[in-house]
Amino acid sequence: MLNVGAVTAAFAMMIAALAQTYAEIFGALVIFGSAIGLMLPGNLAALSLRVGADAQGKAAGINVVGQGMGQALGPVLGASLHQLSPLAPFFATTILMIASVVLTVYVSRGRFAASSP
Repeated sequence: MLNVGAVTAAFAMMIAALAQTYAEIFGALVIFGSAIGLMLPGNLAALSLRVGADAQGKAAGINVVGQGMGQALGPVLGASLHQLSPLAPFFATTILMIASVVLTVYVSRGRFAASSP
């Protein structure tokens, strides 16, 4: 789920960045939202599998803090980028989603070993 969501989200943002009409942007953002909906449970599952039983709470807490920071800072950074160009937030998000694809492939191939007690 995590890999499929990350790849789909990256493509959706590329489509949004290159869109010519509001309908195309809307469609791309619907796909992006669906992709994020796939990524979030996959993210929690990957975290749960990568940490020991004693670190589950810490991992979940760090995950929630990261999501909260993204929800708080995302609109501010997006508005700042929009001042440069209306397309800048879409291109920046595309770059972040490509980085997310690389990270999910890296994690899914077992590069991060589960911590052992």
